[in-house]
Amino acid sequence: MDRSTLHITIPSYMVDVNSRLRAASFMELAQEIAGIDVGRTGMSDKDLAPINGVWILAKMHIHFDRVPRRFDEIDLSTWHRGQDGAKFIRDYEMNDAEGNPVVRATSSWIIMDIDDRKILRGDILEPFNKEDAAVQEYAIEEYCPKISFPPDAEVISGTVHKVCYSDIDYNRHTNNTKYILWSLDAIPAEITTGSDISDIIINFNREAHLGEEVSIVAGKKGGEYYIIGKSEDERIFTAKFIFA
Repeated sequence: MDRSTLHITIPSYMVDVNSRLRAASFMELAQEIAGIDVGRTGMSDKDLAPINGVWILAKMHIHFDRVPRRFDEIDLSTWHRGQDGAKFIRDYEMNDAEGNPVVRATSSWIIMDIDDRKILRGDILEPFNKEDAAVQEYAIEEYCPKISFPPDAEVISGTVHKVCYSDIDYNRHTNNTKYILWSLDAIPAEITTGSDISDIIINFNREAHLGEEVSIVAGKKGGEYYIIGKSEDERIFTAKFIFA
């Protein structure tokens, strides 16, 4: 099987003060098309219901060749790239009207038991081993790496965010796109408004729930910005941002 593709004209509600596509908006589009693609290949949440499973995004690396802008005509495609142990690898490519890549991404997903929140592995996943659905191509060659907050990073900001109604999705926990928003809000505005994003690498460690207080710390090392979110010393997410 091949890719799933969405064609859109970037609307005003997806762009920032400079009319550039928001990173969180790319994540929202990526989530939507991933749901379409797993449904097409028989791996949707409905298909996972017999094993009490649900998809959880574990890691994602987004690279911007250039940041698309309001009114740009783009095609966003995604495909199942294969498996790496218990992880399912999914890649994305956003192309402009001339077919040139503007955003490329790779992600790692797991299937989790919806009740005990444990990763499902082994024979129970055999019906979902969709090697015939895998596309042997990549948007970013290396799988998304594990990252950590450097101990020698210069701490530049710290705040606490209480998870609220607008953060929560249908899975009843914080939507992955919100961590991108929280992270960018923690980086100085002269950077986020004055520079284009080049790369985002984010690791999702556990879900944050309604009413939970998440401590968000931003640090800088060289030209890279690191964000870590914790709740009662338990890591929620870690992210790295590089600006052009």
